[in-house]
Amino acid sequence: MNLINLLLFIVILLNSSISVLAAPTRSRDAKSHKKDASLNKVDTTPNLEDTDVFTVTSEANLYQNSLYENFDIDFSSTNGWDVQLSSYNVPVYQDPNLDLPYQADTFINVSKTFKLNNSLNLIFGSQNGTYLAAKPTVTQWQNLDYSQVLWQVNSLISLRGGLYWANSIMSGTTDVLGYIPGFTVNLIEDKLTLQADYYSGQSNLSGAIVNLQYQASRYFQSYIGVGVPEQNSGNEFYGIVGFTLSSRGLF
Repeated sequence: MNLINLLLFIVILLNSSISVLAAPTRSRDAKSHKKDASLNKVDTTPNLEDTDVFTVTSEANLYQNSLYENFDIDFSSTNGWDVQLSSYNVPVYQDPNLDLPYQADTFINVSKTFKLNNSLNLIFGSQNGTYLAAKPTVTQWQNLDYSQVLWQVNSLISLRGGLYWANSIMSGTTDVLGYIPGFTVNLIEDKLTLQADYYSGQSNLSGAIVNLQYQASRYFQSYIGVGVPEQNSGNEFYGIVGFTLSSRGLF
């Protein structure tokens, strides 16, 4: 694949998502009943830097005047395999006016990275799971399949772009096929990183996620960020604060 064409493809996708940052969120009727929009979370950026490394991530989201906790346990194996067990939207404090019937979304996320050359990687992955808490109690299987091309431009910048497919339970609407451009910029090498990803469409998955990450040591990383909703997705802006513990260098 010609690198220039790949770069142009990713830039076009990123450019199409810039309007999201300026788009107003869908207004809600002041006389409406309890809110029932849920925030579906996915992860399409496996750990590509380490092998035989465990990471544990705790992330808090402030969403619709409520506080939710998210947990990840990830193992980055050899030969490009990455396996993650996650539980999202675990309520810490919930607005009494908020009525979310599904919580503690729990997934297994498996991805495989193929190294094409020193700068190009091809990623295929699938995230699958269901709710641990639901009203009424039902089993609703959530599925997201994704593929991405990652281009390491230089030691400071990497660009990525690809496609995702989500079933109706995951998207909250219908079965959805969308695109996922993103980038990572090392603002201060090995210390401060800016990462952004965009999910196209108008479903519960749609919007941009921007995080600023600080690598305090080889074992500890903290980050803050914001979730930016796509217009008519039903989502709202939300705040992100989290940290990651890594076993890098311990084994």
